[in-house]
Amino acid sequence: MQKEIVKQEHYSWIDALRFISVLLVIIIHVSTPLVNNWRDASFEDFMTGNIYDSLSRVSVPLFFMVSGYLLLSKQESILDFYRKRVKKILIPFLAWSILYLLWEGYYIGGSYSFIGMIKSIIYEIITKPTAIHLWFFYTLIGIYALVPVLRLFTSVAKGLDLWYFVGLWFLSGPVLLAFEMFTSIDVYDQFGFLVGYFGYFLLGYVLAQYSYSRKQALFFFWLYLALAVGTALGTWSFSVQKERLFLYLYNYLSPNIILMSASIFVVLLYWGRRKLSFVNSRISSLFRLLGNTSFGVYLIHIMVQTSLHRGYFGFVLNYKIGNPLWSIPLMAVVIYFFSFVIVFLLRKIPVIRAIVW
Repeated sequence: MQKEIVKQEHYSWIDALRFISVLLVIIIHVSTPLVNNWRDASFEDFMTGNIYDSLSRVSVPLFFMVSGYLLLSKQESILDFYRKRVKKILIPFLAWSILYLLWEGYYIGGSYSFIGMIKSIIYEIITKPTAIHLWFFYTLIGIYALVPVLRLFTSVAKGLDLWYFVGLWFLSGPVLLAFEMFTSIDVYDQFGFLVGYFGYFLLGYVLAQYSYSRKQALFFFWLYLALAVGTALGTWSFSVQKERLFLYLYNYLSPNIILMSASIFVVLLYWGRRKLSFVNSRISSLFRLLGNTSFGVYLIHIMVQTSLHRGYFGFVLNYKIGNPLWSIPLMAVVIYFFSFVIVFLLRKIPVIRAIVW
C-alpha cells in the first residue's frame, strides 16, 4: 500500500462506484420487506433476503466515503463551499421532502391558509424525514457543517495523524456502541465523544491516498465477503436467540459494516484505477452518465418502487413474483431502470434538473 498524490479530475471509477452504491441501496429496499417478514417467511427465503441485505449494507457508507474523498481534497473558501451546497443539497432536500409529502397523500389539517400550510409542511420536514431514504440529507447537512474544519485538518495532517483520527472515531463511537449493545454495560454515553457519519468522510479520503496491489485488493474482497456472511448469520442467530428481529448488525455505524465498507471501497478503488483508466470514450461517457444520474435515482427510486408495488405502471412487481434468489436482483434492476429513465428525462428540463442533478 503506497501513498500517492491525489489530483482533482474526473475519474470513471467514482462514477462506477456511485452507480454501484445506488443499486445496492435499491437492493436493500427490495429485500427489507422479506427480512422484516422473518417469522412467516421460510428459512431459505429469509436467508436469501438477509444475505442480499447484508451484502448491500455498504451502499450509503460508500456514498459518504466518495464524498469525503472529493470534498476533503478540495481547497475553497467557506462561502464558496456553502454556496454550492445550497444548490446541490438544500434545494433538492426541500423539494423532495415536499414531493414525498404530497406523494403519500399528506393532509395539512387545521387552517387551509397559505401560511398555515407552509408552517405545517415545515414542521413535518424538520421533525423527521418525509420518506425513509431522505434521512441521508439530515446526516449530510450535519457533516457539511464540519467539512471546513476537516479540510483544515487534512491539509496539514500526515498519514499517522489521519489514521489516529479515524481510529479514535472508530473506537469511541462504533466499537463502544457495539460493546454496550452486547454487554448492556452503559459506556457509550460516558465515552462516546466522537460519533456520527463524518468518520466515513475522513475514511474515504484517507483510503484514497494510497495505491493498492492485486494481492491487497483480493484480501479486502474476501474480507468483505466474510464480513457480509458473518453479518447475515449473526442477524439470523441473534434474531432466533432474542425471539425478535435483531438488526443491529445492519447498522451503518456498526463495526462490521464499517470494515465491510472500507474493504469494498479499496477493492473498487483498485479495480477502477486499474481497469477504468483505460476505457474508451464511449464507455467513459456511459459511466459518467450513470454517475451523474445516481443522486436523482436515489431520490426517486422509492416512488418507482411504490408504484410497481401498487400497480401504477399497469402491472404489480415485487420480490414475491418468484424465488427471492432471482426476484430481488430483478426487481432492483427494474426499479433502477425506470428511475434512471425518469431522471434522465427530468435532467433535460432546465428548472427541474436542479433537484435531480
